[in-house]
Amino acid sequence: MNKFSLPSLQTLRTFESCYRLGSFTRAAAELNVSQGAVSQRIKTLEVRLGFAVFLREGRSIVPTPSGRALLQVVNESLTRINEVIYAERSRQCEDELIVSCLPGFAIRWLFPRLINFEQVMPDVRLSVNAISNPVEFSLHHAHLAIVYTQDSPDSGLFTEAIFPVCSPAFAQAHGFQGNTDDVSQFINKLPELTLLYDVSSAMHTYSDIWAYWAKSRGVDLTKSHVQKYRQSNITLQLAELGHGVAMGRTSLVMDAIKKGQLIQLQPARVLNPCRYHLQTYPGLSRHRGVEIFSEQLRLMTEEIDAFARNYLY
Repeated sequence: MNKFSLPSLQTLRTFESCYRLGSFTRAAAELNVSQGAVSQRIKTLEVRLGFAVFLREGRSIVPTPSGRALLQVVNESLTRINEVIYAERSRQCEDELIVSCLPGFAIRWLFPRLINFEQVMPDVRLSVNAISNPVEFSLHHAHLAIVYTQDSPDSGLFTEAIFPVCSPAFAQAHGFQGNTDDVSQFINKLPELTLLYDVSSAMHTYSDIWAYWAKSRGVDLTKSHVQKYRQSNITLQLAELGHGVAMGRTSLVMDAIKKGQLIQLQPARVLNPCRYHLQTYPGLSRHRGVEIFSEQLRLMTEEIDAFARNYLY
């Protein structure tokens, strides 16, 4: 048998991404490289292997039988490699804890409270990845992920409401004082205002949280002027600057409301259909930092319930 040089890990990762996503374009976006680079890697892979792994059908790609057979081995190998890496990292780095979460939750809730974790974990180095896909454990080497999903609606770290928010100056300019007497006036005038949409959570059913709120409240927003952005922290920051009305979630707006940077424009009667959940890397062995962080996070999220009782109407 002729000596065969295995493809690089980067090439195999590209192959897996193309297969899973069914597109060179989507794989390029996920891997943060150009479509040309992805196409060249697959072409080089096929030349090295001596067989095609994909059939090109217009802009689509279809795996060949050989490609499907290769994928099974690649997935098994990548999974095993990740398991070994995480096992060794956990064994050798028990004084390090890496947590991944969405940028909005990190910036508007978690980061301001990190000092509380540092006080109870002075000998553990805590790092936070603020990324759009926290469960990419293998890419960011995280031990824990705080994910936002519609799954398991009766569970989660906490329960929160959704409600429109804007800056006090914006509210005053449009005749709102931020109290219950303005509810009917607010609903009638809402379609005339600029609405700031967060579309960062497009993977789940409730990607359009404004539509969910409007349906729950019986409000027609079909003629509203909408501005869309990729992250909730962007829409809320723009709302603080007076650019329009954003949809607030209790955890993400509580600090701004306390500081007077945002005001609530309607009673918080609509529960958020999604929840934050804490996920541990599946291959992680017992880790002291994970246990302490999980317990402290549970205690800290009790603050969200307290805020809702004391500040929201």
